[in-house]
Formats: sequence, C-alpha cells, structure tokens
Amino acid sequence: MVDIYLVAEPRSPKPNHKKFAYRIQAGSQIREGGCKSFFASWHKAQLHALISALSRFTRPTSICIYTEDAYIISGLEQLKGWHDNGYCKANGEEIKNRAEWERVYPLICRHTVSTHCGRHAYTDRLMEAVNVL
Repeated sequence: MVDIYLVAEPRSPKPNHKKFAYRIQAGSQIREGGCKSFFASWHKAQLHALISALSRFTRPTSICIYTEDAYIISGLEQLKGWHDNGYCKANGEEIKNRAEWERVYPLICRHTVSTHCGRHAYTDRLMEAVNVL
C-alpha cells in the first residue's frame, strides 16, 4: 500500500494564488513535492497536487489518498462515470475542472484506490512545506 497525502493553501474557495504539496509514502520510502504559486481555486490546487503525485508512479499499485477536500474524494468516486459520460454530469452539464479530471483519469484508473477525507498525519508538516515554497 502506498499513501498519498495532499494539501493546498490558501483554503479560500475563490481563485487566487495557490500553493500545493504532496507526500508519497511506501513504508520507509518517502517522496515529497509541491508547487510555488499558480492562479487556481482550492479544489483545482488539490487536483494539481494529486496529478503531480500520481505522475510519479510507473506501475499499478494499491493507493490510499488522504485529503481534506471532500470534492476530490467525491470526484474520485464519480470519475469512471464522468469519463464514460464525456466528463458531463447526469443532467448533461460539463463537470467543473474538466481538464484536470481528464488528466487524473488515465493516471489513476490502473491503480486500486481507497480514500480518506479529513486532516491526516502529515497535514501540518505539508502545510509548513507549502508556506516555505
């Protein structure tokens, strides 16, 4: 099992300059990464953290994704359906952050994924890292 921990700051839902960080941990092996600043919503910043983390994987594995963003968890649960429906909701409306979800799908579909929504063991550590970026 590989754990992916995600954070993004600031937490304002409105688009502004955001930073993100992620931590990938498999036993004692740890990889961390992040982005200094780009203009986005908090959800989009979390998606970019997820895309960056998933891009590091070269083979299928079991992954647990930890994030405080319920939007990410909900999106991951609906992603297959969105993909099959042309990234549209059941009512035909295009999903928000479509471009990012289209990037997530091929990166995640080969893995066995579980999720955890809420603060995690590395929330504070990654938030410190984000504020240093």
